[in-house]
Amino acid sequence: MNEEPQQPALNRRLRRRGHRPFGALAGPIAHEFNNVLSAISGYTQLARAEIEPDSPAQAHLNEVVRACDRGAAMTARLMAYSRSGQGDPRELDVSECVRGVVPMLQRLLGPQIELVTNLDPGLPCVAVDPNQVRRLLVNLAVNARDAMPDGGVLRIATRPRRDGVELVVSDTGTGMDEEVRHRVFEPFFTTKPEGAGSGLGLATVHGIVTGSGGRIAVESAPGAGTTFSIALPTAVAA
Repeated sequence: MNEEPQQPALNRRLRRRGHRPFGALAGPIAHEFNNVLSAISGYTQLARAEIEPDSPAQAHLNEVVRACDRGAAMTARLMAYSRSGQGDPRELDVSECVRGVVPMLQRLLGPQIELVTNLDPGLPCVAVDPNQVRRLLVNLAVNARDAMPDGGVLRIATRPRRDGVELVVSDTGTGMDEEVRHRVFEPFFTTKPEGAGSGLGLATVHGIVTGSGGRIAVESAPGAGTTFSIALPTAVAA
């Protein structure tokens, strides 16, 4: 198993300077930026109303409005990412949670991809929000699906660890090189074509895992598929 990738570079720099990591800053920044975009869009709409409909400036103002709409969509993704490590933790049987989301994952993957599970029935409970685990699995499944355009196999396994539970998600897709592997959890980093992905799916997975007190590692190589190994700590009795 390859070692766990380092934290995203921005998070490391922020921690060294005594600041909060990116996930904690993303929400407030996105909120303030959204206020700025609202002002720009509002004044642009006023300007459009005050000039002639056939003025060449209308086309320029239309572009400003479209840019504001794109910015608003980006801030919405940022706010969703900032909430990725939050939730309502409770004692959870990870195997049961995976079993419950399998039908949804099968629909997401489509008929070309086989979903295989190997779920340990006797796992200790972990303290995590079940909705966050479902979200994590959906993001990993979508990532795997995109890496297997010609079909393949997605495997999900659970097993006990000395200090908790391990959730392993592996695919037979295209895999990634070392440079990509070490950057895969960075917010907005993506190898997909422009417009095909937000670059926040795996960053969100990382936020959910670390926000729940867990760790995530990734093993991959070009042409050899990808395996995500997630360690979650056992729930501590009150």
